[in-house]
Amino acid sequence: MTGLMLRFRRRTEEILESDLGGSALPVDTRYFDYCQPDSCFYVSPLRIREQPFEISVSPERRWERFDIDPWVLWRPRGHTLPRQGWKVHASSNLAEAAGLLQHIAAYCYANDLPFKHLYSLERLLSINSKYANRASSGKFVTIYPADEHQLLETLRKLDAIVGGTPGPRILSDVRWKNGPLYVRYGAFTHDGAIDSSPIPPLIDPHGQLHEDKRSPGFHPPSWVEIPSFLAENISIPSDMSALRYRPKTALHFSNGGGVYLAEDPVSGTDVVLKEGRPYAGLDIHGVEATTRLSREWEVLERLQGLYCVPRAFESFTMSEHHFLAIEYIDGLDLKRAAMHRTPALKPLFNQTAGEKSAFRQWALNIAERLDSGLAQIHSRGVVIGDVHPKNIMLRGDQPVFIDFEFSAVDDPEWRSPQGAPGYHPPSYLSGEAADRWAMAVLKLDLFVNQAILTDHDVRKFEQLLSLAAAKFDLPDTFVSSLRRDVEPLRRIESSLLRENVARERWRLTQNNVVRAVMSNEDVSTRRLSDSIAAGIVAAATPATERLYPGDIDQFQPGGNVTLAHGAAGVLYTLAHFSPETVPPDHVEWLIDRVDTVDSGGLYVGTHGVAVALLALGRPDHALRAIKAAKRIRSNNDLSIWSGTAGTVIATLAVADHLADTRLEASAISDAKRSWSAIDSATSAELKPGYLHGLAGIALAWIEVYRRTGDRQFLTMARAAITRDLERCIETHTGTLEADDKWRTLPYLAHGALGIGMAIREFAAFTPDDELEEIEEKILLSAYYDQFGMPILTYGLAGILVYLQHRSLFAPAARVEEAAQHHLKMLNYHAVSYQGEVAYRGNQSLRLSMDLATGSAGVLLALTGMERGMVLLPAMKRS
Repeated sequence: MTGLMLRFRRRTEEILESDLGGSALPVDTRYFDYCQPDSCFYVSPLRIREQPFEISVSPERRWERFDIDPWVLWRPRGHTLPRQGWKVHASSNLAEAAGLLQHIAAYCYANDLPFKHLYSLERLLSINSKYANRASSGKFVTIYPADEHQLLETLRKLDAIVGGTPGPRILSDVRWKNGPLYVRYGAFTHDGAIDSSPIPPLIDPHGQLHEDKRSPGFHPPSWVEIPSFLAENISIPSDMSALRYRPKTALHFSNGGGVYLAEDPVSGTDVVLKEGRPYAGLDIHGVEATTRLSREWEVLERLQGLYCVPRAFESFTMSEHHFLAIEYIDGLDLKRAAMHRTPALKPLFNQTAGEKSAFRQWALNIAERLDSGLAQIHSRGVVIGDVHPKNIMLRGDQPVFIDFEFSAVDDPEWRSPQGAPGYHPPSYLSGEAADRWAMAVLKLDLFVNQAILTDHDVRKFEQLLSLAAAKFDLPDTFVSSLRRDVEPLRRIESSLLRENVARERWRLTQNNVVRAVMSNEDVSTRRLSDSIAAGIVAAATPATERLYPGDIDQFQPGGNVTLAHGAAGVLYTLAHFSPETVPPDHVEWLIDRVDTVDSGGLYVGTHGVAVALLALGRPDHALRAIKAAKRIRSNNDLSIWSGTAGTVIATLAVADHLADTRLEASAISDAKRSWSAIDSATSAELKPGYLHGLAGIALAWIEVYRRTGDRQFLTMARAAITRDLERCIETHTGTLEADDKWRTLPYLAHGALGIGMAIREFAAFTPDDELEEIEEKILLSAYYDQFGMPILTYGLAGILVYLQHRSLFAPAARVEEAAQHHLKMLNYHAVSYQGEVAYRGNQSLRLSMDLATGSAGVLLALTGMERGMVLLPAMKRS
């Protein structure tokens, strides 16, 4: 047994319980703000839909206004701020925000104080919403005093005007007296802009840079002395020591408050404390966490005595915060319990009939008890409103429903204003029918992890139900019960179709490919690809600043242009699929915006745009982009995504096309200079894999070795591969995956598959038994039965690219069998857009057409498989 393999095996024993190999990624709550009900794509929270705050007091003409989304900044013309210092924040509730802003603006105008405020009431609601960043919560207005004297004067005089206005506590600051003013020490400026992104660092008296920590808790830099007037007047929130319960650990945090495990010192039993912060954790209607916590207490009181709900002990208030003390259920939530048991998270060829049978019986028993529990809750006059698997804990094998903050008592038409993605019922379902619909999706999710794609579409529900029934031999009675639970949706959908409602989700497409996919029929790769490409082009909006809709990172500077999420990646894909599918005006759109990308690397930098321009037959523009990229400041980032690896392989690709030896020499020189950077890449910063790890620079160094014969590049490549492998772990199923603490990841962006690709490329020049043995375990992680998303970075498309790459170096029957299985599974991720096949993007909340997280990534993988090639940008293999 080799040294590396021994290290993996030891770590397996330490972390076995937290291994969730192949699992879907957790919800990234940033995406919620980009989900508008009238769009099937992620869209920016457009200001034209908002009601901006208007300041009635007019500043003198010498004041300048700057819009820095989501802020409006006001600054006296020519005013220069210190780089850092004490700043004042003002918090507010929704009802009094406009009036508070008028008072603060008038004071700042009169005293030449620069300040900024959120653009609209909608932005204030968003920053105080349940899933918003806790460190930003409450920050409605920011004021920038010039020094400590002006800080004290501002606090005293403004407190006399607005003191006591209620609002959410700002967790990163200290409160001045009774609020709404708060204070923290932080950075003011960055490259001439106030509080621009990324967050500017702090500078200590010795000129060293330090992170400006904006996490919950007051964390002034160690070298900063807190002014005496501030120390005397600040209000420090009470800690948990005042509770009669003994806190043990935090189970969960949201902007609405924490959930804590605590001990009752009288009985010695463990309890759960749920916290509600006043004026924070707002739902979409502006209802705060404390109100919902009171509602939950009312519901729990109504449901006491039912075994399927936790016991409720007491409701109390401490330091303005509301708390519930309820029974602690010592078990897993239903989602995690199912993931621990399902054979779908074992490699295909390791599954047994006995495992499937045992899981089916367990899941059917759970489903029966879920139905019984839901019926008992409904019999007490309660509508849950937020049914999803994370809100169900298991006491042994008994489901226990938790989290009733969006529930209602004696309101048969109740409908929760919001809910978990994929489980929030359609707008025309309410009451018990809405609960039963969500429960049907939940029970389907026990068997297939694409269940949230049903998303109000009966066709998708039927397709996935057929898959689950066939895969697990589900009894007809169970299948019929799920169909019965979605029957109200079926009737309403049919009615809407008859009325010719034009919304996409209701349109019955006449496209034979989509119909075949939804019916689980065999569709050739070419026909499927044709439909995907047509859907991508149909989604284009060349008259706007977003040519192809994609991930939310499109809305970052240059993100609409790059390979990862912008036009470059989509056009690169279409050019390789079929040049005839590329609209000429789309190429011109891209060329016109190359200069808006101001970063390096292949996937999010100018170098990637150059690679796309090569594929589009525009070598002169590609060379111009590469030369322009030289102005971009380099750093120690070695990744393909945004660093040296991407820069080197992109430059080499352009040099090859143009036969430019000077450009090639420049890339080789950059590659050699990057050797030293591997030592500064700390293990805490690394995300092992092709896109974000050291596997990318290993691939770049191997490519340079192929050109130069300098074996030092191979030596460095092996060192990089080894560093990435040190962040991997062998799971209990025998796969080798990236260790992400509570889960393991096989994917391309962050995962072991990219390391496997680098190993095969390395071994082609220098056979290495140790690495090749390790790569066999990586290969197993591409054999999982199901993957949560279809995308290139974290899903099936990336798995297919890896398997195609593997087959080029070491073809095997099982590799081909797995690839064919995954091709069929793509059908279950497909949805219809404009009558063509499309795919949901990252988080599976909206469609995406981009390369990294959308339909273009799937199309690139399929095109490569059809031609027996790997078509990754600047890394084509055949």
